[in-house]
Amino acid sequence: MIRTTMNFADRSLLLATLSGILFTAGSLNAQVAVNATGAAPHAQAILDISSTTKGFLAPRMTAAQRGTLATPGLIVYQTTPASGEGYWYYDGALAAWVPVSYGAGEWVPAGNAGINPATQYLGTTDAQDLVVRTNAVQRFAFLNGTGHLAVNTAAAPERVGVDGAMIVDGAAANNLQGNIQYNAATGAHEGNIDGTANGWYQLENVFREVPAQPYEIITSLCTPNTYRTIASTSTPLNNASTATNGNGNTTTTGTIETPYGQLWEDNRTQFLYQAQDLIDREICPGDITELAFYVKGAINSYNMQNAELKMKNTTAVALTTAGFETGLTTVWTGNIGTGGLAAGWNNYVFNTPFTWNGTANLVVEFCYNNSNWSGSSTQIGADNVSYAGILGLYCDACGQPNYASCVGLGSPGGCSINTTDNLVTCDGTLPQWLGAIGTANKRACVRLRAETGMVIVSLGSADYLVSDLPLMIGSAAWATLGGPPYSFKGPGTISAENSVWGGAVLLSDHVFDAYYDGAIRPEDAANVGDYSRHSVSEMVNYVERERHLPTIDGRDAWQERGLFSLDQLNTQLWVTVEEQALYIKELHERMHLLERHLVDRQLAQPSPLRGE
Repeated sequence: MIRTTMNFADRSLLLATLSGILFTAGSLNAQVAVNATGAAPHAQAILDISSTTKGFLAPRMTAAQRGTLATPGLIVYQTTPASGEGYWYYDGALAAWVPVSYGAGEWVPAGNAGINPATQYLGTTDAQDLVVRTNAVQRFAFLNGTGHLAVNTAAAPERVGVDGAMIVDGAAANNLQGNIQYNAATGAHEGNIDGTANGWYQLENVFREVPAQPYEIITSLCTPNTYRTIASTSTPLNNASTATNGNGNTTTTGTIETPYGQLWEDNRTQFLYQAQDLIDREICPGDITELAFYVKGAINSYNMQNAELKMKNTTAVALTTAGFETGLTTVWTGNIGTGGLAAGWNNYVFNTPFTWNGTANLVVEFCYNNSNWSGSSTQIGADNVSYAGILGLYCDACGQPNYASCVGLGSPGGCSINTTDNLVTCDGTLPQWLGAIGTANKRACVRLRAETGMVIVSLGSADYLVSDLPLMIGSAAWATLGGPPYSFKGPGTISAENSVWGGAVLLSDHVFDAYYDGAIRPEDAANVGDYSRHSVSEMVNYVERERHLPTIDGRDAWQERGLFSLDQLNTQLWVTVEEQALYIKELHERMHLLERHLVDRQLAQPSPLRGE
């Protein structure tokens, strides 16, 4: 028996529905419409239910009741909250019930609120891993068996397993024991060992040391006012002011390449020298006071007015027609009169010394501004190189923007013209001559007067440690014995349980070799230096005067050179002991001779006992 509760309108709707079902029951294309308007069902719907005041109410049952059903496509509403209240459907492909709706507090893709973490969580309810994938590839997983997190890997033997690198690039919020942070000030990672603000230690070590640090050693023995020639055929150590070996490996240079381009009214030329060129000639960082170009071949005796010589430290490795190097220091100005050039070195004593910094490349510029020109240019010596070492520009009264009406206006002058200026002549000369700009893979031969000598700059890294804590080498039991007189000697000290070995011990066999053989072995000579043994009386006078033994450096050497190495001190003690042994030997021999002398003297005296 079916019991229904409905009002008049509901009964009318039900009758209409049943009538429609009965009316169409025999049709192969039976469709049913349930509505209050009498509208026909949709053409693609076998059941079309329409209402604006009522909804569809699905069958309602518990999870246990749902579990007895297994028909693909079946839809029910589960009323059991603990296992997921809401709509479920039976998936035939999975052969399982699948939820299609979520009850209050369940996890939903759009986010949740008001959940109970004890019963509502993201995860599995059986013994399976929780896996997250992208593009169907596993990215990370919480492993069921261990609870470990595996990132980009299938296994995680520790709490977190990562196949790849991890980045820690910020400071920790708290001083917690076990925290790891990145210290931007030191560029290192740190770990906290005791939960205090002072408990952060660099993770690369446990001694607060900074390994592989750069260091610099400079040895400079520079002599001022010496000459050095930069040319392939020059002798690097030629100090003579009359040096003439500046021919270079080219025969001549063209107008664009020579500083003396008198074939044109205006000329500006820059020359680039690499720092290694100066270093190879043992030029020290410091003042350059003179420069000379080497004139070879035909010489034009025409004058050059308003000439300037300039220099600059630069990082440029080549010159370019895009523009001259700027920011140069003017070191010499003057007029070179008729006949002012001569074969060989043409020298310029600077009005202002130029300071080379010892590491930069060097730019040299020579320019002038004439009002007329002569029939040729004076050539200089140069070397072929692999880079653009010369940049030159020449023209006649050029540089005006509109050369069609610039006759009589003159030019900015050779020292002011740049590679972007108009190079057509403006002095009325016909035809309108056009100047030129260009570079050459050459290096003009020059001679510099500067400080020269041995300059050795060593800059690199070494495997050493910087620590403000003591270094204790030995077993843990020995290292924890406590303070003095045991192993611990305080900050900045080195303690060893067994022995300290050095690799720079200098043999002292030369002491006995020099004494007995009168010569030192060649294999020991390099470590001996200017060793000479003092006599006993000389040693006594030395100690009285210097207040230390001649074989052991004193306080002055300590303060001047810094602390002595352990090997150096041991060697000096070794030499001292051997010299003292020789002093004892000599004193013993003297004493023996004195005893013999006294005995002989006594024997030579008349003796009453002998009846003498």
